[in-house]
Amino acid sequence: MKVLLTGATGFIGSKLLPVLTQEKYDVYTIGRSNLDYAKHTKLDLKDNFAIENLMQSLKPDICLNLAWFVKHKIYWNSDENLDCLSLSTKLMKEFYKNNPNGIFYGFGTFYQYLHDTHIGNNLYTKSKIKTYEILKDFASLSNYKTSWGFIHNVYGKGEPSEKIISYLITKLRNKEEVFVQNPFNKFDFINVVDIANQIFYAIKNNYIGDFDICYGTSFTTQEIAYMICDILNVSKDLIKINHQSDQKFEISSKPLDIYKNINIKDRLCEMIDNL
Repeated sequence: MKVLLTGATGFIGSKLLPVLTQEKYDVYTIGRSNLDYAKHTKLDLKDNFAIENLMQSLKPDICLNLAWFVKHKIYWNSDENLDCLSLSTKLMKEFYKNNPNGIFYGFGTFYQYLHDTHIGNNLYTKSKIKTYEILKDFASLSNYKTSWGFIHNVYGKGEPSEKIISYLITKLRNKEEVFVQNPFNKFDFINVVDIANQIFYAIKNNYIGDFDICYGTSFTTQEIAYMICDILNVSKDLIKINHQSDQKFEISSKPLDIYKNINIKDRLCEMIDNL
């Protein structure tokens, strides 16, 4: 089975690549950065001609499009989102042109569920929504097989230190005060390694349609902070609440069968040990 993976040098893609190769998939990767992998092609993802030639040459059975601009704190309203939208539509067009029986996997964000809130009102979320809509409409015209994974609140080893889980662990380990914003909003926090495994599970089972990449259990940021306090055996008085918004939400999520009973506290312990 020939697989084309974009975003292989990214936070999720770098965890997914070894899973796929270990399972004997014939994986090819593309991206703007160098990668110490024999089947990697470095190319400008804005180069439509290069993408056309690559797809015509490879004719992959599966395309996993994880490439997107996600530089922390910058990506929300960066015009790079428009380039990523354009790349995604070009990839799906060329993919189906060269293998109409293949499966194209696109990946979005749980923020798509929040498009009508202040949290979802940004160019990143809107670009993901538009990519999703184009993929669905384009695939339906010719009965192409497609799948879309909604990635929930990702964390894990190697994430930016400013991300909420790493921030909480680092500060609380040093017995420093932490400030939790919007403490009552509930998220499904999922470790990046489990995201990679869920994507592999979907591929292995030829999953078609939409699916949530999550654990299926949501927690407030305050609850996560208290769990970390318990693990580190530090006082919960270090948690300071900052009520930025009166808007509260909880996203309903339904995981694939592979991860229905994950204990997030165990995953947090692993994160603490590896940070």
